[in-house]
Amino acid sequence: MGYFAKADLEVVRGDDFTITQVWSLSGAAVNISSWVFAFEANEISTRAATPGNITVANSAMVKSASSSVVDTLSIPLSDTDTDVTEGRYKYDIKATVGSDEVTVFRGTLTVLPSEQD
Repeated sequence: MGYFAKADLEVVRGDDFTITQVWSLSGAAVNISSWVFAFEANEISTRAATPGNITVANSAMVKSASSSVVDTLSIPLSDTDTDVTEGRYKYDIKATVGSDEVTVFRGTLTVLPSEQD
């Protein structure tokens, strides 16, 4: 099974940012309460010796109900998470459902410069 969706995102370097996704299939809420998620973003091109990387573990994510079932996932990126080299990062969100791991989202996360730096 391939990824479900693609979304390109922008965040200002050093800002708090939350990615929120509500899950549904044919208009019906999908219960994600037993799913385990992982977020990772890796810098696309860099001159740095160590490319930028952002990870968020399942334990830092929040699952909630927008309807009668748990169908909403929030992935918080803290100011520390986004305080990385400005530029483009390829990201994906993986879900483990039972014994299957699938990529459910992917895209580009652009970290923009802060005008406060």
